[in-house]
Amino acid sequence: MGREEKSRKYRRQAHNEEEERAAAAAAAAAARSVRAGQLASLEEEVLAAVEVAVLQKVAELSESEEVQRRILSRLKEERAKLEAAVTAQLEEERAALLHKKRREQDEAKKRQEELERILGDNMRKVQEAQARAAQAAQRSGQ
Repeated sequence: MGREEKSRKYRRQAHNEEEERAAAAAAAAAARSVRAGQLASLEEEVLAAVEVAVLQKVAELSESEEVQRRILSRLKEERAKLEAAVTAQLEEERAALLHKKRREQDEAKKRQEELERILGDNMRKVQEAQARAAQAAQRSGQ
């Protein structure tokens, strides 16, 4: 075998080895892709199974007497808080209305007193004017 033939043989061999490496790499990539798909599928199955198990456990626990008792207790506490808040708000509103009503009554009383004072003053002035007129009539009639 000549030098040129050996060179061609080595080149062909190198080329074949390169093709084999490329094929092996492609096969490995395909295997990784398949494995990744299998892992993703397995992960989805596990997540679905876990979700079902969690939902079942929650359903079981929510039906237990202890949980029902806790829920009722919590509802009772929250109702009491709400009633206290509403009662406090109503009491504040009632106090504000009473204050407003008293203020309005005080103002009405002051207006009435002022009217009575003015009427009294007017009455006094009328009486004084009548008295002066009567005195003037008496003087002129004498």
